[in-house]
Amino acid sequence: MRVLTCRVAAVGMLSVVAMNHAMFPAEPAPKATAPTANAQAPKKEWIPACRTPWLCEGKDCGHWGTGPRPACRTPEAKMKFVSLQLNVSGKTRDERVTAAIGLVERAAKAEGPGIYLLPEYSLCPLSTPASAVANQEAVPGPMTNRFAELAKKLNIWVAVGMSEKSPDPKKPYNAIVIIGPHGQLHRYHKTHLFEPGVEGSFRETQIFTPGESLEVFDIEGWRIGVMICFDGNFPEVPRVLALKGAQVILYANGRNLVGPEAEVACASNAAAVIVANYVGPSGLEHAQGTSRILVPPFGQPAAAIKGETEGWVAKEFTYDEVERWRNLQVVGRAPSIDPRSRRPELYSVITEGAAAPAKK
Repeated sequence: MRVLTCRVAAVGMLSVVAMNHAMFPAEPAPKATAPTANAQAPKKEWIPACRTPWLCEGKDCGHWGTGPRPACRTPEAKMKFVSLQLNVSGKTRDERVTAAIGLVERAAKAEGPGIYLLPEYSLCPLSTPASAVANQEAVPGPMTNRFAELAKKLNIWVAVGMSEKSPDPKKPYNAIVIIGPHGQLHRYHKTHLFEPGVEGSFRETQIFTPGESLEVFDIEGWRIGVMICFDGNFPEVPRVLALKGAQVILYANGRNLVGPEAEVACASNAAAVIVANYVGPSGLEHAQGTSRILVPPFGQPAAAIKGETEGWVAKEFTYDEVERWRNLQVVGRAPSIDPRSRRPELYSVITEGAAAPAKK
């Protein structure tokens, strides 16, 4: 009986296969062609960063976007971002470094893997030009090595503010260095140095060497932009980062408080903004914190630290979520980074540096 049943089943399967072949005949194999003398290798074209990598399965899809990262890299599905509000009251450099490490360790114990953002000047008390020069370090160097060990131990990424050596020994860079758990290292040099135009006041232009580029970094498949304090007062900065593909912007500060330019950057550019500032007298002014995490479409706070206290706030995003902010067309709220809506031919005055005369 078992043998008969098997034979019947086998005949049935062969009949189905034969029917499928009859209905859907196999495509004929392509004919082989001999190479010609003028044959050339296919030209390799640059493919922009993919907007929808979960749909493209590693193919060169050509979806719009910008940036040098490989097309369609599969990103981590989720990423946690942590804003760290550091108390700098009366701390020397060594005390500030110890406090920063302690804050990172406490936050990482509670929050787990993610990207942790410390404020501007995290590792460099800044009160005079001499202090910036005295505290400058090479990158990589002893300080970044110390945080690399911390990142490895905690399995996190950590972004720290420091004074980095530049070609001018008297004017270092105001830098944010991002260090990964496997020794990865990215750096951004502040491009817009604070200049109040008043003699006798604090003037970064007399202390630091300005950076020359706005950077978006590939961190585990996520596109992360960085700006530092006064950078945020220039709306062109977050816009350029967004046009380069930034899904999340790390905004490190070292000022009395962080104003609504952070919310504007978030709402205008369809990118989450992670704001980190410190609290206490910094040697320049009394910092009041206001660290927070802002999300599109309207720049509303997803988490915020209340009051002048040391601590942290955290928010986990999914990759689908951050890409939906950039791509979803909502009536009355189409992202202004969409090339179908932008009119760059009208924006030349931004780069020309002079306003056109008003029409009479």
